[in-house]
Amino acid sequence: MALNFKKTILSSERWVAPSGRRDYIKLDLNENYGLFDKKFLNKFKNFDAFTLSSYPEYENLLKALSKYTKQPAHNIALTNGADQGIELVLRLFFSKNDKVVMPSPIFSIYDHVLNILNVKVSHILYEDREQYFEFPFEKTFAELKKSNGLILCNPNNPLGSPIEKDQLLLLIKESNRLNIPCIIDEAYFEFYGKTSANIIKKYKNIIIIRTFSKAFGLAGLRLGYILADNTVIEQILKLRGPWDVNHFAVFAGETVLGDKKYFSSKMKSFLRLKASLKEFLEKNNMQVYDSRANFLIVKPKNGKKLIEQLKSVNILITGIDNYPFSSNLLKNAVRITIPSSQKDLKILKTNIKKIYG
Repeated sequence: MALNFKKTILSSERWVAPSGRRDYIKLDLNENYGLFDKKFLNKFKNFDAFTLSSYPEYENLLKALSKYTKQPAHNIALTNGADQGIELVLRLFFSKNDKVVMPSPIFSIYDHVLNILNVKVSHILYEDREQYFEFPFEKTFAELKKSNGLILCNPNNPLGSPIEKDQLLLLIKESNRLNIPCIIDEAYFEFYGKTSANIIKKYKNIIIIRTFSKAFGLAGLRLGYILADNTVIEQILKLRGPWDVNHFAVFAGETVLGDKKYFSSKMKSFLRLKASLKEFLEKNNMQVYDSRANFLIVKPKNGKKLIEQLKSVNILITGIDNYPFSSNLLKNAVRITIPSSQKDLKILKTNIKKIYG
């Protein structure tokens, strides 16, 4: 006799993670793989048996995050990557037949979890303005009164576009008036430099999700966190297991937060590499969109050809023309993560020139 599975899970598709990427220049998953020099990598060797053999303790990392985010520790919950943060928040607030407003496209994990929860989604499409993707403010605002929650990505993944400060504040105020959660994904906060965390005290409906995978280069350790009013955090911690975040990830989190000077220097270098790549692509007649994240959205003459030919020389980029709930917004588009070094940038430029030269 066959087991009975939940229909929403049966109707969902499993995302199979890519593998065999070690020997490539990896510009396909928005990782920051070349962030650490040998000297910094040695810092990760300074752990003891307690880190490996004992159940994790979170107090020291929470203190470090409190200082970093300027939030009290009781406003922070650690998560096993931002993905777990997303799942916990959606499970906390939404049930079968609820409706959420979600300007789209957006990080696909949101739709995956909402589908399993049997939550209805109002996808409101961003607009293509040729040099940037415009946030659909008026349609989003109008839809709020018919919803149980609002989900935003600032800056957006996969588009890289930010939400204007005044528009974001109006949406926060209105969702607060309606007493519905305003969930803001700030995975790329460090690259953008702007946050809504400073108004959590005033608007207690704000829930912010962040990660150590991007600016801090710890994608392999799966470390994220949620910022929210302590009344929200208390409920999230009921859903999260007491030891879901592993001890080595905690140790690594403390290590990176302890060296602001190093990461400040790396961010300055990153911004120079990003500007150089954007200028190069535009000079080669590609349409490049403004991005406040660690990637660029590009529309070349033939996106599929570019992906295949770069892969043949061990460079990975991603085609996003079929990204969920993007309509025709990303037709022929590719996403290129900014290379982690001048050397990799030069290799990328040289091979693109060969393809289009």
